[in-house]
Amino acid sequence: MRHLYIFLTVIILATGCQEKDNLDLFDVDNSYVEFGQPTAWANYHQLYIDSTSFSFAIQSVEVDKVTFAIPVLIIGQRQSEDREYNVRINKDETTINLALMELSKPIIRAGYFVDTLFISVKKDQALKERVFSLTIDLVSNGIFEIGGTSRTSCRFLISDQLLEPLWWTRWSSYFGQYRPEVYRQWIRTYIPGLDITPPLLPTEKPNYSWKNMPLYASEPDYPVTFMYIEQLKKFFHDNEVYPNGDRSLPRIYLP
Repeated sequence: MRHLYIFLTVIILATGCQEKDNLDLFDVDNSYVEFGQPTAWANYHQLYIDSTSFSFAIQSVEVDKVTFAIPVLIIGQRQSEDREYNVRINKDETTINLALMELSKPIIRAGYFVDTLFISVKKDQALKERVFSLTIDLVSNGIFEIGGTSRTSCRFLISDQLLEPLWWTRWSSYFGQYRPEVYRQWIRTYIPGLDITPPLLPTEKPNYSWKNMPLYASEPDYPVTFMYIEQLKKFFHDNEVYPNGDRSLPRIYLP
């Protein structure tokens, strides 16, 4: 069984953030805990996860279990002994079958400012049918209070589906209506590292790819992107691909 480890960095996420004001950071008797932001890894290679969701559908078929490794940061003094903090599953916001998941012991080890909470989730047939949510909340106890400069909740949307990405509508003139078959082939075609075109706009990130699309569809501005779109179009011209494999439906072509 191959595990997928997802390490969360300390950049603040706007989504799911609950704040507590007026922390007394200079009181040595007070300690606070908070969460960070996800980046994805498997077999020492970075994989794709956005700020809120993960899909088994864009991973290799061997991946049948995902482990979210969530750094838990403390504000306050290090201690010479292990200290436990409290977490709970938010049942009002969680829809995934709890039998599919497992949490590690929530603990800050002696001498640590940052430790890790592991949440493992198994792949299941139900994930192909709908998107499930999982929300973990930090809870105050007699040792730690809740931090006020970052996150007190960590929420994930988990599925085994290729859901329509937000950028698809902007590019539908070239990709057509959303079809998982087209998206899957685009993931295989426009992989990270191929397009090193410098970002055109200040709000764009470098290294355009299927998971980092340009903000708008313009061939003069993004010629490399359109070069790979032509490759994608050729693939569906040369190969018979049908929606959901149903040959009673018209085969898929790009516009």
